[in-house]
Amino acid sequence: MLLSALAVCFVFFIAGFAALSIFKIQIETPAAFSIGLACGCALTLVKIVWMEKAISKSLDSDKNGAKIFAFLSYLLRFALTFALLALAFLFRETVGVIGAAAGIISLRVAAFVAGRVLRDREI
Repeated sequence: MLLSALAVCFVFFIAGFAALSIFKIQIETPAAFSIGLACGCALTLVKIVWMEKAISKSLDSDKNGAKIFAFLSYLLRFALTFALLALAFLFRETVGVIGAAAGIISLRVAAFVAGRVLRDREI
């Protein structure tokens, strides 16, 4: 899962940079978009590792403790996502908001791609 997420983040990075270069999209500068995309992808990878550890720790705990731990873990991951987008908005000259959002969304794309790959292997 981690390798597929890394691959999808890399693809997003290259595709986003190529889209800015080829289509001359000037919503934000290419450097700001790239920094935002790199930050979003890095946060995505951190959240994947954190989620994996949270799930395994929750499975080893009792039912009530697992619920509380999973909920707090979710809130902290959500707060990190919000913090990155807020910082990208505050420093939008340096860190592109659209790039950061695309990097964060890459987690959903990676999960979709990994599900497809695993389903195709079973067939």
